[in-house]
Amino acid sequence: MSSFWHPRYAGIWLVFALLRLIAWLPYRPLMMVGRGIGRVLFLLGKRRRQVVQTNLRLCFPQHTEAQRAQLAHQYAASAGMGLMECLIAWWWSEPRLRPWCDVVGTEHLQAALKQGRGVILFTPHMVSIELCGRLLLPHAPVMPVYRRHEHPLIEHLIKTQREACVIATLPRDQPRQVLRMLADNKAVWLSPDQDYARKYHVFTSFFGMPAATNTAVSRFARLSGAPVLPCITLRQPAGGYRLMIEPALTDFPQHPAQDSQRLQDLIARWVTLAPEQYHWMHRRFKTQPNQVPSPYTRGCSQIEPLPETDQ
Repeated sequence: MSSFWHPRYAGIWLVFALLRLIAWLPYRPLMMVGRGIGRVLFLLGKRRRQVVQTNLRLCFPQHTEAQRAQLAHQYAASAGMGLMECLIAWWWSEPRLRPWCDVVGTEHLQAALKQGRGVILFTPHMVSIELCGRLLLPHAPVMPVYRRHEHPLIEHLIKTQREACVIATLPRDQPRQVLRMLADNKAVWLSPDQDYARKYHVFTSFFGMPAATNTAVSRFARLSGAPVLPCITLRQPAGGYRLMIEPALTDFPQHPAQDSQRLQDLIARWVTLAPEQYHWMHRRFKTQPNQVPSPYTRGCSQIEPLPETDQ
């Protein structure tokens, strides 16, 4: 920890301190700041802007260019608000947070925990995802599985703040620890809807396009016997948040490919409810079957959608 006080980290500490001060703002001014930050970063970040535009082109081919451009700008503002929601999750007190949040479906979570085999909570990467653990903690001993940040100080800061909101965090490269927590009847929170895997992945259809999908939820459910409960946190049009916990999936797991496709279909259903709140900045389609080039590569042609099949 003492090494993090080296002068080369001064910029990160300054930004972190500034964010800590911004967190004192009331909710609506805080969201206004977030929208502004998101729009500025979107304009400045050419590479990430191109990723968002590519994702929207692939997922919403039925939209006009003007409609996709509008959605991209809505996403930029929403992603900036998501940064402010990290501050809310990390630093707002319970009395300050409670009036802005609504949690529904906790009876499904309590029923699943009574089985004594742990619970796997499945949620997509919506921009308000950081609030999910904070809202779940009063109802279950929740532990998110996460990908470590490459920068050591940023990793330390994020991990420290998250672990003030949940029981613990579980690095995604430690599957045995995940299984131990499930055996101890903990609620493990997984969001395997990003293309990081070179191992244990299958190709599924996401908005009709081939997407490499990690099979972790299916594998952990099979090994532990833990029920899988879908849940999602959405920002409401008038402000505030609703965390929705759905009943445990029936007939799950079956086969990793079938299970993964079922979960991707769930995500697509949720994204359709609030498309501007999904994290389009991730290169979801970078790994393609049959060595097809990534659609994010300059000059790459449109990747082919998967043929429709009867579900």
